[in-house]
Amino acid sequence: MDENDSTSVDVKSFPIDCSFSSSSSSKRRIGIPKEISIRDCDDSIQKSWQIGLDRLKSSGSEIVEVSVPNFQSALPVYYIIAAAEVSSNLSRFTGIYFGSCSPTSRDASSFFDSICENRSELLGEEVKRRILTGTFVLSSR
Repeated sequence: MDENDSTSVDVKSFPIDCSFSSSSSSKRRIGIPKEISIRDCDDSIQKSWQIGLDRLKSSGSEIVEVSVPNFQSALPVYYIIAAAEVSSNLSRFTGIYFGSCSPTSRDASSFFDSICENRSELLGEEVKRRILTGTFVLSSR
């Protein structure tokens, strides 16, 4: 727990009981999407999955099969959103205020040239590819 980190939480003061104790008074229903199949996964993953299910059942939870019709679209949608986020966030990257400044950008004739030099030298090929993909996604209809 880091009191200065807004993404961390003190588990002791967390309002929901996330423990697996069987003394919990409220019965939980755990939904397992029927679109998830672990049959093709490695044996160790299948074993861990079954251990988790058994642990939930032994704590008094009810395991129910649910349908998530758009489950197959989740990964492609994630990649589209992630690319758009990268493009949006890195569009503000100049290399001047945060991070190191490219040595050649110090000799640039204009602010715009300095930004171009920083982005060219400090961002890798994969990052540039993701920025371009995200820019395409954001400009598409």
